[in-house]
Amino acid sequence: MPVKTPIYLTAGIFDAVSAADIKIGETRTFNIFDPASMSQRPIKVTFTGMEKLKILDQGINTRRLETDFMGAKHTAWVTLGGEIVQETGPLGITLKKSDASRAIRNIAEHTRDLTRLVSVDAGRKLERLENIKRIVYKVSGLPPLPALGGERQQLVDDRLSIAREDRPETAHSQGLDPNDFLAPSPFVQSDHPKIVSLARDLVAQNAGPNDKVLRIKNWLYTEIEKRPVISVPNALETLENKMGDCNEHAVLFAALARASGVPAVIEAGLVYLNGRFYYHAWNAVYLDRWITVDALMGQFPADVTHIRLTRGGPDSQLDLMGVIGNVSLEIVDIQYD
Repeated sequence: MPVKTPIYLTAGIFDAVSAADIKIGETRTFNIFDPASMSQRPIKVTFTGMEKLKILDQGINTRRLETDFMGAKHTAWVTLGGEIVQETGPLGITLKKSDASRAIRNIAEHTRDLTRLVSVDAGRKLERLENIKRIVYKVSGLPPLPALGGERQQLVDDRLSIAREDRPETAHSQGLDPNDFLAPSPFVQSDHPKIVSLARDLVAQNAGPNDKVLRIKNWLYTEIEKRPVISVPNALETLENKMGDCNEHAVLFAALARASGVPAVIEAGLVYLNGRFYYHAWNAVYLDRWITVDALMGQFPADVTHIRLTRGGPDSQLDLMGVIGNVSLEIVDIQYD
């Protein structure tokens, strides 16, 4: 992999800052390695000043360093010896150096569900999701995102309208450049023999695009165990391990669809569940037009509570870093069948 500038890892960025001898008030840009896209991405680091903290009953002089990575803000307090003793990240979550007894003291009172913490309040309960044909949201706190508008979604000012899709009776991918949506990628290995073999087993040779999508979606829904996986989503590993969360379902679906000749991309955004919107990933396939598919939820097309914020490969979800914790939604109109 050719690199044009020095490359750093996220975990070592403050060591890089120390070595660069950054001055108070100065901002430097470093390029860190992003495993999701197998590329370098810039991170800005600003040395905002010195600050004395009380850590384990001792006063310690620290450098306050603020970072900006893809819109996500983070602050670290680093000793003159290079040790990080306190950090504050998105949503105001703070980590502070402590001993074991203090760290677990009253822990039950402070335990929080991080998934719920980053979710968005819907403001009301929704019922019969499959019968909603159109919904309108008032949105705020979103940066300009190219994937917000288009196809089933229309954004006008702060109103986001999403219409339920219908499957086309006949479908093909004419008019679409297949190189963009059928080609393999490092984590969507649609040309790997194991992926190709499974796609061949799942999809009849004379099956139409609709039938191909249904068969792949149904297989994923029943055969892949739904459980969290802490890793970079990888289609081949998901196939071998037969488990994963929404990200693993999405990369494996994309690989199988592409191996079957159906153009597919990964979408990510928000989806409704029990009065809140949670961050989620699913797919879109091109059948004369883009149609949403959620293999984890077993939906084709996906319901209108799937709010698309990004589209592309697994790396496109980095665009959500500046969104989490900042977006708010209000449902202003619903139309049922």
